[in-house]
Amino acid sequence: MFIGVLYHPPRPTYNPSNLLDYLEACVDELMTNYSNHNIILAGDFNGLPTDAVVERTGLEQIVRQATRGNICC
Repeated sequence: MFIGVLYHPPRPTYNPSNLLDYLEACVDELMTNYSNHNIILAGDFNGLPTDAVVERTGLEQIVRQATRGNICC
């Protein structure tokens, strides 16, 4: 099992698509070399489009609501 943690700040100084590219490459490498292992990615995504993360990595989103109430960036 692989457990990763991601923090995407509310106002990143980088292009979020670069983070998605990196995340996709990491998951691809893990799945290529360890196809029978599970991957858990937790953290604070702060507006990073989770549908893009799911589409690009094949990971399944299990949290369906904000975990800290209706806090907005």
